[in-house]
Amino acid sequence: MLDTLVPAGTQQTGAAFSTTDLLLLRGWSEFHGLSMGIDLARRVDDVHCDEVVLLAARDGSGRWALWCDRHGIVLQPQHRAAHSFATVHEAMAAIAPPSADVLTDIQATGW
Repeated sequence: MLDTLVPAGTQQTGAAFSTTDLLLLRGWSEFHGLSMGIDLARRVDDVHCDEVVLLAARDGSGRWALWCDRHGIVLQPQHRAAHSFATVHEAMAAIAPPSADVLTDIQATGW
């Protein structure tokens, strides 16, 4: 537990996810088969973040980090540039797998 303490004088972003955002992320990641973790001691661009949510595809096809900053929610895919979003929902939509095709031209032959 002591390893999660932030040393005195460390610059922090001052932003943490709300409980509702964390619950939304947990449910969304479970639905899409992603593992989710929270890192309380992560530094991003030499600034300590209060919490960084780490998402990873269980098949190893992708990893993402999300954190809060003064502009909103930041999403950074592994080894790629970070993008800023206004809400957690918008960030999740950016990494959501494509939806399955909806078949609308099927006619029932009888009931």
